[in-house]
Amino acid sequence: MTKKIVVIGGGLAGLVAAVVCAEAGAEVTLHEAHRRLG
Repeated sequence: MTKKIVVIGGGLAGLVAAVVCAEAGAEVTLHEAHRRLG
């Protein structure tokens, strides 16, 4: 069963968290309020 993870914020910490979770096999959704990440 695939875990579903939602990351709020596309700053450095949010991006790293999303990548780590995706590499571990989770289905990741990343939400960011601005047009650009980082």
